[in-house]
Amino acid sequence: MDDFYITLPSSVKSDQFDNTSSRWVTRLPQVLYLEKEKYLVAATDVIYPYSFVNVSKELNYWVHFNDREPIHVTFPTAQYSNIDDVLNVLNGKPRATRKRKRDTQTILDNHMTVLKEGAKSAKNEAELKANFLKDSVTIGREAAAAAKEAKEAGQAAITANVSIQKEAAQAATTPAPPAPPVTPAPPPPPSSTPAPPTTPAPPPPPPSSTPAPPPPPSSTPAPPPPPSSTSAPLAPGEYLTVHKQVLDGQITPFVNVVEGRTQRMEDIAKLHGDIAKSQAEAVQLGKDYEAACQAVLDGSENAVKDLEKVRAKMNIKVVQHGNDYLHFDKKNDRIHIKFRSDDILFIEFEQSCAYFLGFHDTIVKEPRVAPHNLDLFGNVSTLYLYCDIVDPIIVGDQKNQLLTVIPCKGKYGEMIHHTIPYPRYLPIRSNTVDSIKVELLSEFAEPIHFHWGSSILVLHFKKIR
Repeated sequence: MDDFYITLPSSVKSDQFDNTSSRWVTRLPQVLYLEKEKYLVAATDVIYPYSFVNVSKELNYWVHFNDREPIHVTFPTAQYSNIDDVLNVLNGKPRATRKRKRDTQTILDNHMTVLKEGAKSAKNEAELKANFLKDSVTIGREAAAAAKEAKEAGQAAITANVSIQKEAAQAATTPAPPAPPVTPAPPPPPSSTPAPPTTPAPPPPPPSSTPAPPPPPSSTPAPPPPPSSTSAPLAPGEYLTVHKQVLDGQITPFVNVVEGRTQRMEDIAKLHGDIAKSQAEAVQLGKDYEAACQAVLDGSENAVKDLEKVRAKMNIKVVQHGNDYLHFDKKNDRIHIKFRSDDILFIEFEQSCAYFLGFHDTIVKEPRVAPHNLDLFGNVSTLYLYCDIVDPIIVGDQKNQLLTVIPCKGKYGEMIHHTIPYPRYLPIRSNTVDSIKVELLSEFAEPIHFHWGSSILVLHFKKIR
């Protein structure tokens, strides 16, 4: 077998891989046994749908200021057909009747609002600190008083306990007094008068066939028998047990109060420590942010990466447009940025956002015109075709299995058929080929997001003669 072609459609199903129009694996119906030293392969035709939008994911940029936190502006995903569509989104809702002019009074009002908010924040912080100190002092006094009461109650309990022990010991050593002698009563004197004859008692009445009704229940319960004035004396051990129970009942509430207030003070102290730690971290983060911004202004090496790391730790407000601070228009069909505020340090674009708007540098320090036209193809102006059966080649600062590069053309909604005029043949990686993986990626190594349609790749295997 000398030269032959293989057609690889993305619509083929795979049990081991979820095929899409940008990434798919084709398992061949038969294994190809090739001598890798004698065969080369190249892409000759590529068919793909123009169903991807030029902004397939949100683009981002940040506005950095002199004396306040930055703002985060998002650029929505959509298919933008011309520069006017992009300008309308960058500037928010368009106002065709009049142009917004720079108003000095508005800027002053904005500064006054910022100052008032700062003063209000400082006042609230001072009140919070005062309330915290007040609560701490009050709780401390209450805890000290409760501790004093508990100490006094404990001392009284100890004194009473010692007294009870002495009484019990004295009762145990003192013998009981002897009982008084019992004098028998004298017999009655004999009588001289004879006793009268006894009258026999009448016979008892015959039993009635009808039982007597039970007495009605009393509404008032019978009073309990009065306690005996004399009770058995308690043993010495029982004295201690009873008094211990009484004392425990008196001391326990005070102990619970002291423990509860102590726990509350510990919780407040922990909260205060957490607040102080957060404030210290916020102050340090502010210093790091100022240093990173200054490094960007100075053009230091790796300054942008350091700024990205610091910015990722900040809680930055996200807005849909920055037309309160920036204005975008066009000059010679290119994006022109104007600063609305003198307080702006610089604009930081995400790499893909800068590329889309026509900027090389992601940092814009002053009003300027983009050096390049708007890239209406977005991040897919060029398709990078990768194939896993070729040997890796050098691409920029790395090696990968790039088969060919395809420039984008056509219009949104069309099926694009691109024939490579000068195929580039590369050595194959293995002597056996049973499956082939194909990837269509952007220049940022991201899969192309096709919304519909399938892709087709044609490979040509050529034997070296």
